[in-house]
Amino acid sequence: MGIEADVIGARELLAVYCADERLDYLCLKRRGIRGWTPAAALDGLPPYQSFPSGGLRALEELLGRIPPKKRRHLHIGVPRRHVFLRDMLLPPMSLEEALEAARAALPVSCHLPGQDIFVDVRLNRLRDKTVQAMVAYTPKKTVEGLLSVVEATGHGPSLRSLLPACLGWAAWLRVACRLRLGAVLCAEGQSATWIALDGTGRVHVVPGAGGEEGEDGQGLVPLILGNLGIEPEHMFSADDPFCRQAPFENTLMSAWPAPHENPASLAAAAAVSGFMDFCLDGREPRVRIVHPAKIAVPWMLALALTAWGLDAENQAKIEKFQRKIQRVTVETRDLEQQLEPLKKNVEEMKRAQTLLVGAAGFMDQRPKFYGFFNDLAERAPEGTWVTNVNYGDGQFVLQMVSPESLKTMEALRASPFVKEAQLRGAVTRRQDGKEAFQVLVELKK
Repeated sequence: MGIEADVIGARELLAVYCADERLDYLCLKRRGIRGWTPAAALDGLPPYQSFPSGGLRALEELLGRIPPKKRRHLHIGVPRRHVFLRDMLLPPMSLEEALEAARAALPVSCHLPGQDIFVDVRLNRLRDKTVQAMVAYTPKKTVEGLLSVVEATGHGPSLRSLLPACLGWAAWLRVACRLRLGAVLCAEGQSATWIALDGTGRVHVVPGAGGEEGEDGQGLVPLILGNLGIEPEHMFSADDPFCRQAPFENTLMSAWPAPHENPASLAAAAAVSGFMDFCLDGREPRVRIVHPAKIAVPWMLALALTAWGLDAENQAKIEKFQRKIQRVTVETRDLEQQLEPLKKNVEEMKRAQTLLVGAAGFMDQRPKFYGFFNDLAERAPEGTWVTNVNYGDGQFVLQMVSPESLKTMEALRASPFVKEAQLRGAVTRRQDGKEAFQVLVELKK
């Protein structure tokens, strides 16, 4: 693995994770041979931050506050549900031939018409000389709004990657955790996906139990990962302590925020490693070529200046103090973890009080709820199901499956019990032809 060609000329890197329910960013600056470290992109903005609300408006506000720079590259991660992935294993051949083979297979491997999608291909030469071709594609309408925001804020020329953020776990395992094989479970809403590396260096995307693609249960996933040679001790959750931060000796990613707290770290990991960093913005798939002069000349100048200007003894003292600071940081983090159970007890008490209040309100309004669901059963199209119901703050969140989502929404809005009904998120079509969607319903007082 090497540094990706497009990152070589960058002095700064802005990674963003954009979802409907949250927005995260991470700003990095190159520190010579010491890799990339968090640094503020603008006065008033910290090096990284997470926002509880997302969507295009939040992305526009963030990018509007950060002025574009010629040598600052932009990398955006999106939820897995917005992107389809296809995996091909090709025999030993040149990367140019592998790219042509992957392109020729696109009409067969992609289930959507070519004119309706943005597609990109990443090639990964494995240890046995075979080539993995990972194809990612997304409907144009899914990302056109995001790309419009990037262009409108002046960051269009800086965009280098637009990828499903979960694939950044492959780079995080290889570069941050220094693992040759392993798997991480990343959850997004009600779906879950395992990102796995096998012993040959190949990346696998395995649907986890509970997701719409993985309804075979928890027992099947360990069997699949076991067949890839991945032992249980190398199967991690996203918030596992082993995956939270890069070790101190890994200067490339030191001091980055933990990916489960700030998923923008995953987009940044894919960017600085050049591993699975797709760019689904309409540009043609191509083989990434690094020109030797672009690497050799800057490095020769850097080495000459370093040999002339650095004092080895002072540098060693600085590094010694840095190690002491890192040890103190670890000890502080350990103390914070010891206090975490006490915080959880307080949070659980607050949560229990909230549940009691919600349960009392629910019991008081049961007759109205029964009337609403009976009325919905009469109005909704035949074959409509409510697969999950959540109630809180006087509102229902209904997870529904229906042959026609539009008619179902019309039926909800026509109900005499309903004050307002709003569609949340995107409508997805299942393999049986029905549409799955989520609705926020507020009943009349």
